[in-house]
Amino acid sequence: VGRAREAERGRLKLLTLGRGANKVAVVRPDVVVSPDWTVVASEAHVTAPQNELFSKVPARKGDGRDGDIIPAAEDEIPMADKVLLLVSRSLNDRNSLPGHVYRALLQEFRRRERADQEEGILVSRRRRQDAHGVIRFATATLFEVRPGLGATRELADTTVHAVEDLVFGEIYATVFAEVRAEHHRDDAALAANLARHASAAAAAAPPPPRDAG
Repeated sequence: VGRAREAERGRLKLLTLGRGANKVAVVRPDVVVSPDWTVVASEAHVTAPQNELFSKVPARKGDGRDGDIIPAAEDEIPMADKVLLLVSRSLNDRNSLPGHVYRALLQEFRRRERADQEEGILVSRRRRQDAHGVIRFATATLFEVRPGLGATRELADTTVHAVEDLVFGEIYATVFAEVRAEHHRDDAALAANLARHASAAAAAAPPPPRDAG
């Protein structure tokens, strides 16, 4: 994470990794991420066990790791699915650096969620902003360990989408509840307004013709 840096190109933010790296991950524009997430990710790197299971050396083709995914032809496993499988395997592996950091990020997300609930904070954008903090630093750690996932702009973008899918899959209920709370008042006002218009239209409508018989 310490070697990651952000660069602004118009309205698009890019996350570049490594010294002189040309590997980029697309980060959503106009998303505010608290600096707290930098601290969480950095501390997770420091607390990761220092052993061969947490090595940042990327796996080589044929060394037994990911051998069921990487060599597969496009007609067997499309590239987008291959990236999703690799990302999912890395983030869910408790014996990997990305998995260790990812768990630390999710734990902090849950802690902040509980703190807001205890303080009675129901309507805000914090959960969505925190979700992007998890996505940003989970992705950064993935590129440290698997730089091949950022070898091209297309691969980098596909990787970010895969991380987003996995993260929001974990916290969907929380984020959706925040969205519902944020829009509840507007939705209720719109429903009441539609009901008034429907009632007024019904009252103004001419009565149906009487049956001549």
